[in-house]
Amino acid sequence: MLKRWCSSVVSWLQPKSTELSVGERMRADWDQRARQNPQYFVATSREQWNDGDFFQSGVEWTQEQIMSDMLSIARGRSPKRMKVLEIGCGMGRVTRSLAEIFGIVYGVDISLEMLLHGKRVLAERTNVQLCQNSGADLAMFSNGTFDFALSWVVFQHIPRKAIVQNYIEEVSRVLKANSLFKCQVQGYPIPEQDADTWTGVGFSEEEMKHIAHNAGLEILKSSGAGTQYYCLDFLKP
Repeated sequence: MLKRWCSSVVSWLQPKSTELSVGERMRADWDQRARQNPQYFVATSREQWNDGDFFQSGVEWTQEQIMSDMLSIARGRSPKRMKVLEIGCGMGRVTRSLAEIFGIVYGVDISLEMLLHGKRVLAERTNVQLCQNSGADLAMFSNGTFDFALSWVVFQHIPRKAIVQNYIEEVSRVLKANSLFKCQVQGYPIPEQDADTWTGVGFSEEEMKHIAHNAGLEILKSSGAGTQYYCLDFLKP
């Protein structure tokens, strides 16, 4: 059984009387995608997945991106004593394999529909806690809670730069000192007026350097600038 559900209801960009706010639109769109075909909208390399292959793809990603870099991620800590945050956990494709490595894994997502799928598939993982958040912050967590944070193919779907920047600042707040944040953002120069909840706004290297500085983070390494898979490792000193 999952130990706890948590939620944060924080408005982002107040809606006009006849329009949804950005946060409401993100939540509505991702709930609809979760009802339609949750596995595909989490991992688009296949339109139809079976559970075994879907979660095996999460294991393979974890081996490539996490296990291969454990010295930098753990930074002298025992993985089984680490508390980890996954932003945009969806239905737990990666969360499940992270729970095999780390002591406690918190997954947050804006979509309750995705989290309900996650509750089903992660029911036996007693060290996983799923939380619905606002899609813009980590208000349910105290300062210095986590030893490591990650977000993969999540920020690339966010249509406003201010939201991504706020997320990165929030990650800095909830990380302990000497902790790493691995993330991926949209690197194509997509302006906000062309962005939506699927093809998110793009960031340049200069913008990410500015965001890191404001958040009190150091960019240890980056790759894929100018592409969809602009990946960065941030360190909170």
